[in-house]
Amino acid sequence: DRLLTSLERWDDLGDLLASSVTRERDEAAAHLVRLAELFAGRLGRPSDALPLFLQALELDPRDARARAGTTALVEAGDAESAAAATALWRAYRRAGEWEPRVAMLDAVLLVVADASEQAELLGEAAKLQEEKADDPSAALGSLCKAVSLEPRRRDLRAELVRVADRAEGWLDAALALRAAAASFADDPSSAAELRRLFA
Repeated sequence: DRLLTSLERWDDLGDLLASSVTRERDEAAAHLVRLAELFAGRLGRPSDALPLFLQALELDPRDARARAGTTALVEAGDAESAAAATALWRAYRRAGEWEPRVAMLDAVLLVVADASEQAELLGEAAKLQEEKADDPSAALGSLCKAVSLEPRRRDLRAELVRVADRAEGWLDAALALRAAAASFADDPSSAAELRRLFA
């Protein structure tokens, strides 16, 4: 480091520092995963393991052992499951991997209790299903569920109408919009607007 600085070899110094940071990040992630595995396994303390797995995934969202440990916490179905599921979803998103996100959607929805968060996940999944998997029917199903959870979100309703046209799934969309309209007892003009969509 000092030698390269004194010789003003800035490109070489940059390469050296970048490789050092990468190596240290990888080592830190490996230590975090090892400690998390110890807490989750031998010590039986999954609540202490989760933040360590999450830190490892922040350092490297592709770390296979951190993903496996986090997946095990999701599947355990205990207090850590919801946080583990959303962390794993975010790690796949950061890694640019859409297939695992779509594949784990049902498992994530089982452990995420907040309806608005579920609707957000369903909306994101619908986009992946339509754009990446070229499956507008699956996207329509996700959007129908999202609208049932968050009927007041116009963005989800608009996407539902758009995808229904592409998937030729107007009956499903009409049923979802009709159910959404029923939740607008306190807002007759919005209910009427929805009814016009499926009239």
